[in-house]
Amino acid sequence: MLNKNQYTIIKADVSHIARIKEINLEFNGEKYSDEHLNMFFNYNVPITLIQNQNNQIVGYLINFVYFDEMKIINFMVEPKYQGQGYGKALLLSVLKDVLVQDIRYVMLNVRINNINAINLYKSVGFEIISTRENYYENCNSYLMQLKMQEATILSIM
Repeated sequence: MLNKNQYTIIKADVSHIARIKEINLEFNGEKYSDEHLNMFFNYNVPITLIQNQNNQIVGYLINFVYFDEMKIINFMVEPKYQGQGYGKALLLSVLKDVLVQDIRYVMLNVRINNINAINLYKSVGFEIISTRENYYENCNSYLMQLKMQEATILSIM
């Protein structure tokens, strides 16, 4: 796990969209189109960024809240920074932010072959609740859920 002095968490604004698009382009699977990424900014969908010690953005997480549920829409860390703790630090930061809201569940979909991501999600308390056939082009997904219960909240803090 990274030390807090090794990264910074910030909220994205339109000045960050080019960097988010660069990271998105490095993804080997289905990528978000520029139109989709622009739409997130146009509709003020929360985008949280993580920067390394050199203030370079190395990852982002896009989510939205609907009633008592938060849905993680897209979560990416630049490949050369994966496995170093940036993803976990970013995910935990976003989860800590929702502690002050009345969020009962956090939901996400993940490719069934993305073992590193699945292990990351499980490490903070997510559970697989179903499989979605052909959710991604040529790939099934797991629907994962984190119940924001007191025990889970204590482990996040």
